[in-house]
Amino acid sequence: QAYADSDAESDSGSTELSYPSSTTSKANDEVSRSSSSEGCPSLTTKVLPLMKLVAMDIFAETSLSKDLGCCSSLTLTPVASAFDYLTGEYTRRVKDLLKPASLLYWLPTPSNYRHARERNVIRTFVTSTIAERRAAMLEEMEKVGSAAATE
Repeated sequence: QAYADSDAESDSGSTELSYPSSTTSKANDEVSRSSSSEGCPSLTTKVLPLMKLVAMDIFAETSLSKDLGCCSSLTLTPVASAFDYLTGEYTRRVKDLLKPASLLYWLPTPSNYRHARERNVIRTFVTSTIAERRAAMLEEMEKVGSAAATE
C-alpha cells in the first residue's frame, strides 16, 4: 500500500512547474523568514518558475543547439516537461532505494508508466536531433565534395 501511494503521488499529469517537496519546503521556509519583514514572499514564487524556464532553454541551446521554446511560451514544452519530471522522479527514486517499486522500472505502477512515457519523449527528441545533425553533415559533405570536384 505504501508503494502504491508513493507512486500515485508522484504521477501528476500536469506540465506546470513543480519542485521537489523537500527542496521547496526548505526554500519556502527560508524565504518566508527572510521576506516576512520585507512583505514580498510571493516574489520568489513568481521568479523561480521563470528561472526554470530560462534554465531549460539555456541547457538545450548550449548542449544541443535547440530552442525548446519555454521562454517564448512561458510554459514547459513537452520535452522540457519530460526533463523536469524525470529529474524529480530520479531524485525521488534515489531517496527511496529501499522500496522495490523505486528500483524496478518494469513493475506496472503509475509512476513507472509515466517514467516510460516521459523517457520516450526525451529519446524521440534526442533521436530526431541526431538524425537532423547527420543529415546536415551529409549535406555539407556533399557540398564540399561537389565543390572540390568542380575545381
